[in-house]
Amino acid sequence: MSDTTLLAVNGTLMRGLELNPNMLAAGASFVREDQTAACYRIWSIGDRHPAMQRTTAAGAHVALELWSVPLTGLAAILQHEPPGLAIGKVLLQDGSVVLGVLGFNNGVKHLGALNAMLMLNLIPIIVFSIEAWLGRSFAAIEIGGAAIVIGALAANNLYLRGSQSRP
Repeated sequence: MSDTTLLAVNGTLMRGLELNPNMLAAGASFVREDQTAACYRIWSIGDRHPAMQRTTAAGAHVALELWSVPLTGLAAILQHEPPGLAIGKVLLQDGSVVLGVLGFNNGVKHLGALNAMLMLNLIPIIVFSIEAWLGRSFAAIEIGGAAIVIGALAANNLYLRGSQSRP
């Protein structure tokens, strides 16, 4: 298994722009310029950060950069992204699929608001799981804290689903 993955970025993570130091701090290295398939739209987060969103309607090619990112650095990049951005699959113009930075509301559209909020709350658990998979040892208190968070999220999700199904 590779210790790196390709990550497609557009906007402020690109070379020379505001958040590019986050890529470099994570140990990422520039691979090449590329573009998406013609099925994306761009919208703005706070008039500062472009957010790419896949669409089933008419879309456009979006210029981006591909970076080789160490798996250990991927979580750090995500943690430093502005709210509203997430990592997902991006379709490139040649038909290949890589990980990329996408607007989170795209996930809300497909998952529904309740499941999307559950997923947002699971980001720390996903980071915890990646670090465990990479061999990090955790103290008992960290494992206990993760168990409490997972339990609370599951209980809250079950409660909310039950209250939605009642008239």
